[in-house]
Amino acid sequence: MDEQILILHYPESDWGDDLVGFHLPEGCDPMRLLDELNAQQDAISSDDYDSLQDYADAVCHAAAQTLGATWRYVPQCGTLEFRYE
Repeated sequence: MDEQILILHYPESDWGDDLVGFHLPEGCDPMRLLDELNAQQDAISSDDYDSLQDYADAVCHAAAQTLGATWRYVPQCGTLEFRYE
């Protein structure tokens, strides 16, 4: 299986970004994952959920199920900044 990391961003929420790892079946192109996530966003109404995070869970679950993939949230330990001195 091939793992792809996706950043979930919630611009209309004070919730921070989430990292999600998708384990794609062999031969599944990562662009197919993005296409399926976009298709699920179009098919699933955010109005049916109490929060954007619950909506994102539903979209990720539906996309993974369609592709025969699995997914999970990836724990983040923090942010590391790099700057020129």
